Amino acid sequence: MKLSEKAEEILEATWIAVEEEGQSSAEVEKIGIAADDPAYKELTESALIEIKEGRIYFRSEGKREGRSTIRRH
Repeated sequence: MKLSEKAEEILEATWIAVEEEGQSSAEVEKIGIAADDPAYKELTESALIEIKEGRIYFRSEGKREGRSTIRRH
């Protein structure tokens, strides 16, 4: 799956928050990419993440894609 650079940045930051910092989700405002950026829509439409109440949650495929993104970078 080919994602935009910003979408990969969101996955990477979410992965770090969830896996390395032990959180269940990441705060959108702490990702460093504006909440209205089209990359969030790209990820939600691809069923990789869900955004609820200002927080990003991985869907199962998103977690796998996040792991792959971290490994590539």
